Amino acid sequence: MNRIKSYFKGRSIGWYITNTLFALIIVTLLIPSWRQAFTVFWLRLWQGSPALEAQSIEIPEDTYLWETLNLKEAKWVKFENTKGKVVFLNIWATWCGPCVAEMKSIQDLYNDYGDRVVFLLLSSERPRKINSFKEAKGYDLPFHTIVNLPNVFHTTTFPTTFIIDKSGKIVVKEFGSHDWNADTVRDFLDKLLEE
Repeated sequence: MNRIKSYFKGRSIGWYITNTLFALIIVTLLIPSWRQAFTVFWLRLWQGSPALEAQSIEIPEDTYLWETLNLKEAKWVKFENTKGKVVFLNIWATWCGPCVAEMKSIQDLYNDYGDRVVFLLLSSERPRKINSFKEAKGYDLPFHTIVNLPNVFHTTTFPTTFIIDKSGKIVVKEFGSHDWNADTVRDFLDKLLEE
């Protein structure tokens, strides 16, 4: 007991604060539900707007035969319905911290552009899991579940976001978590809508 007392004797208040914070971070990272909340908090703090580097990737015609299950309306929707429209397509997962971190900014963007831009938030997870996530977080986004993802949208990085112009070309392909409600994104979408 004396060894323990002598170890702590003479330590500064800063030492106690630092070690307490370090212990809290370790505990937070060990508990899965806390880990995601911790990750989302830090990602949102450092999240920047996407680079929006212009691309021009033609979407193959057979991609338009692809269908997704719209969970909001509980019906299958053909990708063909997006022809001639600006599309915001996001591939995400409920278990992905960066995906969850950017979801609030997507919701804010959707609130202002949802009537002019087609939003597709795609996950290969079960509808029940996606709906539980949606209800727990209070999002009103058009979540879709997918079975087969066309090659043009294939990715191994979550989240991945595509913006498609009215002519059917992928003009933005961004990996990782971003602030999609940034002024640069809004200006970019406004220009695409004017074309």
